Amino acid sequence: MPEQISVSEFVAVTSEDLSSPAASSFSSKMQKCRAAVVALEEGALRIPDAKTIYCEKVKEHHRLLVTGCISPR
Repeated sequence: MPEQISVSEFVAVTSEDLSSPAASSFSSKMQKCRAAVVALEEGALRIPDAKTIYCEKVKEHHRLLVTGCISPR
């Protein structure tokens, strides 16, 4: 499984990018996020439906954060 990024680290990096885009490490961290989502999706094919639903909710929340529809808490 690829290296994963924690939710708190993702929120911190996203906030940093929003406040100072030129100095952030957002794009390099996003590669880790994408790899983690892909790994979760692949794993979701082999796990019960409740976990699959959870993974989809995480992906949707991630999409909303990235597109700016919601703000980090």
